[in-house]
Amino acid sequence: MSSKSEKTIINTVDEDGKKLHLTIKMPGHKVLQEAQMVYNVELTSLIKQSVSGNKQLFSKQQLERHLNELGVWTEVDAKRFLQLQIELRESELKLKQGGIPVSEAKIIALTMKAKRAVLLVLYGQRSQFDAITMEAIADNHKFKFLLTKCIVVEETNVPLFTSINDYETKQNEKSAIDAATTLAGLIYGYDENTEAKLVENQWLEQFEFADNKGRLVDDNKRLIDSEGKLINEDGRFVDEKGSLVDNIGRPIDEDGNFVVKKTKPFTDDNGNPITKTTKKRKSVKSKVKK
Repeated sequence: MSSKSEKTIINTVDEDGKKLHLTIKMPGHKVLQEAQMVYNVELTSLIKQSVSGNKQLFSKQQLERHLNELGVWTEVDAKRFLQLQIELRESELKLKQGGIPVSEAKIIALTMKAKRAVLLVLYGQRSQFDAITMEAIADNHKFKFLLTKCIVVEETNVPLFTSINDYETKQNEKSAIDAATTLAGLIYGYDENTEAKLVENQWLEQFEFADNKGRLVDDNKRLIDSEGKLINEDGRFVDEKGSLVDNIGRPIDEDGNFVVKKTKPFTDDNGNPITKTTKKRKSVKSKVKK
């Protein structure tokens, strides 16, 4: 992928698997105004449908109340989410300022990773319902409109999508997915390297406690979990040789079943080995009635 001023060129393939070069243009003021109009029209339509009873749709405020009543996302969850954000900001400042032992800073960084994980779970718990709000549906419609205005074929300068309906027809094609992902990144600031750019991960990498992807490593640059146990690229526990083990070091296979190299016979109550033989069943032939 290459970038020139306010446009980005990506290489992908069309529906037939042939190479396709697309230009992703940042929307200008006029296009953004048009997109906002598309959003307003769609939102108004959804509100009318909700009021008429044709569709059961929620606004963001209605969803908040509904989730609170169900106990899915309560005021307690919201306060915890905010508190974690505040604590993370305070910890970021400590790592930026320095002046403390590396051992103490390492604990702060690892604690930040743990809190960030909790924050992500809470965010996922809440955000999974946002997509069903009228505002989110209208915003998604607005983004589809932007796709029709900002994506063109590099060689011909012809729009990749002629309309929103055209995009919806092609949205599962690789070119559509690549184009939508790239435009979303440009507009909403999504960065695939976000994890590595977190303050705690940058600090851990600087002092060689993590790799350039923000993953914890030991002194030999091997991947480990937060407790120092060896793991592989998939996050599964391994031994010194790289073989799969459970959380306390016992050998297992890919499916998580225990691997026992040598088995022992079962015994009776007196300790005598029991040899179990399998009896052959006699086959019974059914008589055919004449």
